[in-house]
Amino acid sequence: MKQVEFIDLSKVSNSLQHKILNWRNSQEINQYSQIGQIDKKTHENWLKEVNKENSSVKAFILKHEQNYIGLTYFSKINLEKKTSEWGIY
Repeated sequence: MKQVEFIDLSKVSNSLQHKILNWRNSQEINQYSQIGQIDKKTHENWLKEVNKENSSVKAFILKHEQNYIGLTYFSKINLEKKTSEWGIY
């Protein structure tokens, strides 16, 4: 059985990064979101934050075989306290 790959979001194409907006706004995901529908500008700002070198947000695309199957992220990362918030979809 092939393993699931965790691919750093900063290392994937812009088109895939923007496809994630559709995932985030899908009814299946959004019904559990605390922030509701996400507009393009908010998503672009989130991507900029994720892609910063010293960001407190890290995100990974999940890939199984040739299919992108989801995303996981860690935010409010505090290495000193060894804590973070996280999400997966």
